[in-house]
Formats: sequence, structure tokens, C-alpha cells
Amino acid sequence: MYFAFTTIGFFDSMGPESVDFIMNQTELACVFTEQSYISKIIQMKKDKRAATVKFLISFDPVKPAD
Repeated sequence: MYFAFTTIGFFDSMGPESVDFIMNQTELACVFTEQSYISKIIQMKKDKRAATVKFLISFDPVKPAD
């Protein structure tokens, strides 16, 4: 918030359609996340969703498969 960036929270109860809608509305380019969500976002990209996302930054070590 110090740099006037928008902070958006995603919750487990939100489906891919809801998350994709928010990402597109906010033109979200960078996602800071934990390891468990990396594969979900990668799958969204494969499904032609999360079009604006360019960077994934993990708080945890990333699995080689991801």
C-alpha cells in the first residue's frame, strides 16, 4: 500500500471463474502466493484464464514440477 499498489485477497471458496474475473478487472500482472496455489494458477493459464498474469512469486520453495 505504501507504493499505491492494489492488494487483492483470493479465498479457497472462490472458483476459477471468480478469480479470473477479478484478475481481468484489476489487470493483475503479479501474484504473490504460497506453493499450494502455484499449480492452480498454472492450470488457469493453460485453460486460457488469468490472461493478465505475467509473474508468480512464491513465498515457499517451488517444486521442480511447477
